[in-house]
Amino acid sequence: MAAGHLRLEFFSRCGESETWRLYGFFREEAVFLDIETTGMGMQDDITVVGLFDGVNTKTMVKGVNLDYRALAKELGKYKIIVTFNGGTFDIPFIGKRYPKLLPTIPHIDLRTLTGRLGYRGGLKQIEKEFGISRREMVGRLHGGDAALLWRMFRGSGDEHYLKLLVEYNEEDVINLKKIADVCTGEMERRMMALAN
Repeated sequence: MAAGHLRLEFFSRCGESETWRLYGFFREEAVFLDIETTGMGMQDDITVVGLFDGVNTKTMVKGVNLDYRALAKELGKYKIIVTFNGGTFDIPFIGKRYPKLLPTIPHIDLRTLTGRLGYRGGLKQIEKEFGISRREMVGRLHGGDAALLWRMFRGSGDEHYLKLLVEYNEEDVINLKKIADVCTGEMERRMMALAN
């Protein structure tokens, strides 16, 4: 059985809450994904898609380089998608805007995993718990600020707002890997302790 079929078989049998177990095997082929939107309603749109392969970031911006085919091709390179709260936001939102774009691969939602480890709160709160700091300017921004930055960029044409938005999104995806590494390591330790 091919590796892709094994991943899907595991996913279908164990469910999303256990996909973290695949991370150690496919860490080098994982993509860390985060989107920014104009809001959270059905009429809202994706403004930024941030991707991180563990080494390089790739940012796709609406009206600049965010293209359905290019994003599908990029996501097709990976074996696992890793998000924070992506099971309830990023993945469904992409599916709504770009039906059939997402590859049929396992998804690890770090919000679920951090919750299992006893951590509560959004991504920024979890980063603080893990001692992950952001650059000062974007460190003061929160989720709702991304939509505001987009509106300020669109209203004024000032690239400064777009650069802040892109930097904010980049830090999101880079920090997802740090959190995934710590959480999956901790889950593995706990599983080993239970086995002994």
